[in-house]
Amino acid sequence: MKQVFTILFILLLGISWSPNSIQAQEEFALEDSQPFITLKSDGEQIHPGGTYTYSIEYGNWGAQIAENVVITLNLPMDGRSPIRYLSSDPAVDEWYSSEYGNLPKFNIPKLPTTETDEPEMISVKVAVREGSAAQDIKASANLEAPNREIGKRLINSNTVIVHLDSETAEWSATASATPSSQAEEASGTFEGKAVPLGQPGEGSKAQNTLLDKLLSSEAIGSTMAFLIAALGITLAFAAGRKSKAG
Repeated sequence: MKQVFTILFILLLGISWSPNSIQAQEEFALEDSQPFITLKSDGEQIHPGGTYTYSIEYGNWGAQIAENVVITLNLPMDGRSPIRYLSSDPAVDEWYSSEYGNLPKFNIPKLPTTETDEPEMISVKVAVREGSAAQDIKASANLEAPNREIGKRLINSNTVIVHLDSETAEWSATASATPSSQAEEASGTFEGKAVPLGQPGEGSKAQNTLLDKLLSSEAIGSTMAFLIAALGITLAFAAGRKSKAG
């Protein structure tokens, strides 16, 4: 009889242990996943009204599948942010509201190991609001995955910095072309015209017209005749006064 109770106890113990054992094995299996995440941008300098794209690459270097993974792009969009959301591939699953704008979040139920699959990619296209002030726009991404000991683990990507110019792309292109256009125009103006070294330009000649006339040969002759006549009158007047006095 004692042996029967012993066998029953062992059976009950085995039944109660099996689910816990399976659950423990699953929890330990989660520890064998090693998710990773990186962030890239297709532009380093942007302008108001322009568009560009962020690329999030993620995967799993571990031997086991990572489950219930959540990826967030840490870049406020819309709201008070100079960045506007346009589209993404895949679509955004949910939005996290922040003080400056909304952050897009993507849910990945199962993340296979990269031993058998290539890294996954998320593409997010954004636009810059018109009239945005010049600034450096910093963005990063993070990945949340389950962890047996702490509940979940947070993996951060690199930080991507994009410089936002205050000038529009069209204005910048026009401004950069203006100096060369002016140089070509100036070159065309003086093409085929020899300007002696040290000679004044047309503007200087216009200002010195009166001086040139005074220094011309006719002006000098008239001036000398006037001076001689005045001298003769003065001498005659002086002689007349002298004769009266004598």
